[in-house]
Amino acid sequence: MKVSLELGQLIEVDIGPIAHGGHCVARHEGQVIFVRHALPNERVVVEVTSLAKSFARGDAVRIIQSSPDRVNAPCRYAGNCGGCDFQHVSISAQRTLKAAVITEQFHRLAKIEIAVDVEEMANEFDEEGRGLHWRTRVAFLADDEGRLGLRRNHSHDLVRIESCLIAVPSIATTQALAHRWPPGSVVQVTVSNTGDEVVIVKNEAGGQEILGAPQVDQTVLGRTFRVAADGFWQVHPAAPKVLSEAVIDSLSPVHGDHGLDLYAGAGLFTGALLSRIGTTGRIDLVESSTPGIADAKVNFAHSANVTIHHGEVLRMLEGMKRRGGVDIAVLDPPRAGAGAKVLRVLCALTPRRIAYVACDPAALARDTAYLRDLGYFLVDIRAFDLFPMTHHVECVATFEPVLDAG
Repeated sequence: MKVSLELGQLIEVDIGPIAHGGHCVARHEGQVIFVRHALPNERVVVEVTSLAKSFARGDAVRIIQSSPDRVNAPCRYAGNCGGCDFQHVSISAQRTLKAAVITEQFHRLAKIEIAVDVEEMANEFDEEGRGLHWRTRVAFLADDEGRLGLRRNHSHDLVRIESCLIAVPSIATTQALAHRWPPGSVVQVTVSNTGDEVVIVKNEAGGQEILGAPQVDQTVLGRTFRVAADGFWQVHPAAPKVLSEAVIDSLSPVHGDHGLDLYAGAGLFTGALLSRIGTTGRIDLVESSTPGIADAKVNFAHSANVTIHHGEVLRMLEGMKRRGGVDIAVLDPPRAGAGAKVLRVLCALTPRRIAYVACDPAALARDTAYLRDLGYFLVDIRAFDLFPMTHHVECVATFEPVLDAG
């Protein structure tokens, strides 16, 4: 029989495997507890922080038997601020844990066994490879005194901070953390790889003030992209180049290909593919957000072989289905994934290869199962450690149709 736990209760538990979401699984007399700041095979004292119908959440507050992968957190706010999950884990072990999560999600949701290594990313701001100084965009919140901070995990409580070790150094040079801001406002700081710096202040009433230009320039593989300062762009300095090259390797585009770029944002992957498909090829770029479309129109204003579609991906794909098939497709959906309906229409366009860029391994595994049912099988998967000190990981998966030999 399950024991009833109480908020604030301290219990001693053995820690089990890593789970999706940055916590580990433990059990206390039949009750499942998701524990932060622990590691597999440790014995810890857990403080219960929240209760749900079928599980509890808790924080490891005392380590009785520690893992050899445990390290001293480099950040003084670790365990208090909710921005990082893995400050207490050695950087190599972080990648091992992320690989384990990917493997488990594919086993459980896609019913397939995979082996994947999470690749370390070079970062000029982190030459020692400590997993620090990689975020090029950070959103802070102002407390009642106008000082900036970040929320605790699963909480509305704000932890005031004076620095953020996972932010690139130029975030600090904006002096945003040293200023006082309107209480309750969100202060987003964005820097680009061309040196642009923008601070956007959003107040509780929905208004905003932009300190700097509303767009920044980002250069990737010799092409410069205009991107809204608060629009979608990969936050790790290495990510745009690494993911662009991974997509090219995945799709193997050739001159004359007709490609799709779905959930395209400002058109990062369209830019990567254009140099491979030549002037005889063409790309249909699809994006639903108005700022993303505005940037894409600027970025490909002189590319006659790029057609830009503003609208929901499913509706845009249904329209394309009536006009024939495509050769290759890349999609970079939001965290929830593409879903069965979108994938069904995409597969009806019969691309020879699909590159799926995913920030959530659970969504990718679910969509892998859908694609398999539609006749497209996983032929390769790569994982990239683009979010060190957190549980997040980016994947690029390659799918090909299985042709009927008969």
